Amino acid sequence: MAKIEIKEKRLRNYLTDAYGDNRRTSILPCLTVISKSSGPDLTVGVRLCKQDELADILALQMMVDGSITNKELFVCSAEEALNEALKTDICIGVYLNNCLIAFTLMIINPDSPENLGYHLKYSREQCMKCVTYDTTFVHPDYKGYSIQRLLISLKDSIAVELGACEALATVSPDNMVSLNNLKASGFEIAEEKQLYGTLNRYIMRKYLLKKIEDQEGGNNAAIPSPRNKLKQD
Repeated sequence: MAKIEIKEKRLRNYLTDAYGDNRRTSILPCLTVISKSSGPDLTVGVRLCKQDELADILALQMMVDGSITNKELFVCSAEEALNEALKTDICIGVYLNNCLIAFTLMIINPDSPENLGYHLKYSREQCMKCVTYDTTFVHPDYKGYSIQRLLISLKDSIAVELGACEALATVSPDNMVSLNNLKASGFEIAEEKQLYGTLNRYIMRKYLLKKIEDQEGGNNAAIPSPRNKLKQD
């Protein structure tokens, strides 16, 4: 059974040199020990990706795509979309010896066409309180280290910190590893739709409101949208 342990957490404004002062999180950067039964423990760094790392992200995505036999399980993100996400959304990288070994994207822009709330026919007001856990890919050499679950947990914490009420994600019904990781992290199937052309996908949903209430001692005050919360900070 793979084990995840947070070894050290460094609190500071996150990468203001890359993003400016309008977006902060106390969650990242951090150092994390990951392990699996058949491999050595690894100490990896987790932080937000910088704009000039686009080429490294694309190279890792291409490597992962090349390792997947069933191409319907994984859809590559376009270079333009990733470039825009680095400017407007939350892009997280996992680094071993300063080399990118995993990447994930959390969409926080409520007006993005990638906001899955619109596919569930949410109102714009509801979409303002949603984050979308978009693409995640891990270097094939580091499968089995539960990196995907680690990244889901970190995105949950950041989403709560930003004031989101729901997290949404997509997964192929045939991708049992990712489906089980999402279910184990508290996601449930909200709907099955055809996305990315004609590919069948589950839209997965996780309510984050309870976590926010727990943090605020049961305060049920209105929660600002992730985007507005970022601007206020």
